Amino acid sequence: MNNFISAGVAFGRLALLLAGAIGVCCADSLVNTYAAVSAAGYSAAYGYNYSLNPVAPTGAQGSSSSAGCSGNCTYSAGGTTDATGKATSANDSVSLSYYIPQDSLGRGPFSANGSAYAAGSLAAGTMKVSGGGTYEDNGNSGQSGAVGSAAAVLNDVLHFKVAGASGGTTTLIGVTYTLDGNFTVQTPAGDSNGNLLTSVNFGTANMQDRMGSGGSIGYTPIVTGSSASGWVTDAFVVNSVGNVIFNGEYQITGGSADIGVQTYLGVSCGLGTSCDYSHTGEIYLILPANVSYTSDSGVFLTQAGTPAVAPEPGSIGLLLSGAGLIFFGRKRASRFLRLSRESN
Repeated sequence: MNNFISAGVAFGRLALLLAGAIGVCCADSLVNTYAAVSAAGYSAAYGYNYSLNPVAPTGAQGSSSSAGCSGNCTYSAGGTTDATGKATSANDSVSLSYYIPQDSLGRGPFSANGSAYAAGSLAAGTMKVSGGGTYEDNGNSGQSGAVGSAAAVLNDVLHFKVAGASGGTTTLIGVTYTLDGNFTVQTPAGDSNGNLLTSVNFGTANMQDRMGSGGSIGYTPIVTGSSASGWVTDAFVVNSVGNVIFNGEYQITGGSADIGVQTYLGVSCGLGTSCDYSHTGEIYLILPANVSYTSDSGVFLTQAGTPAVAPEPGSIGLLLSGAGLIFFGRKRASRFLRLSRESN
């Protein structure tokens, strides 16, 4: 076991992040972000629109630290709020480092550092997270190192209107979610480990994707599980630790529908593993010409681009593979145009 930090304890302590606990605890909020680092008995955490501790740095709504972390940590947090005080964008950043000199028994010196970052924006439909920490083999005294964890959640309710629809009319709403980043194992040894969870809930439909690494799988990052349900059609067009493209079609009936949407992205990585998904997870809507929507936030996807030609949602099933390949090849060039701007 590690004399300075138990990786199992660190990952267990932050497992709530990977279970989507932020979305559960703060469902009345619009955007929640959280970043934390643990190392050598020290810990630091920041949460914007997330209740951690009544004493919070300027710009954050919750924070905590322990073991004199203030001398070894840096923090930043910020965001924007609506008229009711709910966050429509948020960001948190935490870093922690420590140095333990050699003791009287000749052990040491030991050092480690870790960092975590999270950001979310309803207007852009984006989530960004990263986390990681260094690893050091202390010989007979065990391991030392740091773990960085971060999560971002977007919550909103969309109110769709279907022009010309009767009570029995069915309409397909296209939903696309993309994710790209880097999952890297710098030190494949000991308790070096990483986990990622991302999910989309849209009405009664959902998708979930998990990734992980660790000694039990040869320290190689892999997709450890994927699921989707409640969609008329759905497909993971691309699903790897570096890129995810998910396409789904959701059916609404009648001339109007109120749909709750929540997206989640979280990582917990360290002791020689880093997970950088600050490149962005993004959600897009593909709507027929006779469909418009508003949102409770008033800003959902208002920063979306509009392409010259938008495919009809009914054709998404035919485009699942072809569109995915196009998106994969152009992900850095165009970030995949969002196909709908919020109507007021």
